[in-house]
Amino acid sequence: MINQKNYLEANNEISSLDFNFNKLEKIEDKIISDVFYQSKAIIRKYFKTKISLPTTQIPRGGKEDLNCGRHMNIFETHKIIPEFCFGCYKILIEPQNVVDLIKLHFLLDSMNFDNENFRKCMIEGRKNVGGKYKGFIYCKTIGEAEEILDKIFNQIKIKINQNIKCEIKRGCSEYGENFPEYKNLKNNIMRYNPDWKKIENTFDKMNSISSNFSRTKFIWGLTLNDILIFENWIMFAKSIGDESYKNILTS
Repeated sequence: MINQKNYLEANNEISSLDFNFNKLEKIEDKIISDVFYQSKAIIRKYFKTKISLPTTQIPRGGKEDLNCGRHMNIFETHKIIPEFCFGCYKILIEPQNVVDLIKLHFLLDSMNFDNENFRKCMIEGRKNVGGKYKGFIYCKTIGEAEEILDKIFNQIKIKINQNIKCEIKRGCSEYGENFPEYKNLKNNIMRYNPDWKKIENTFDKMNSISSNFSRTKFIWGLTLNDILIFENWIMFAKSIGDESYKNILTS
């Protein structure tokens, strides 16, 4: 069990490290290397044995719980798309290596959007879903998604990598596998089937879905959790032969 006092003190020291990514024209590998070097020194100071977290996603922002667990449960149980998900649009950003994924996290962490849009960076572990490294920004309309994409596109190219792919998608990938028209953004757009509402209401009456939403999503800046999840990302990179991590690990 992790000593909570040590955890809090280590987190405070890591959060106090001065890395102003917002002012950089480009986030260099050395900056990320310095983040690791100083953060891991702090971790060794407070913990004599290795500590870890069993998660591979780093969330930021968000004013409300998207309740994705409930929506996916309905889809998997009844093979229908919940009404909420017809108003869910995502900007998908796909870094080519783990170092660029870490840089993307710092960029998204530093950016402000009018609606404090929920965003996250992660490694892809789902079967039959393409891509290895991903960043998402969640939006309520395609217009909002287009506006945010226009705002961040050049920032990604300048600060991280010219070749990073960015696109707008609707909802979860699993939905498009069962309903190909759900993926359409401009023409022949799929609409919610009103007959599904009864199924949703019945499901909600029979199931109590606990929310994972917490104030941790409102924390900005570097944290101990971030460093531990970066280490999970690097373990994944090693497992798939992505050696970019060697450019940032100094110890």
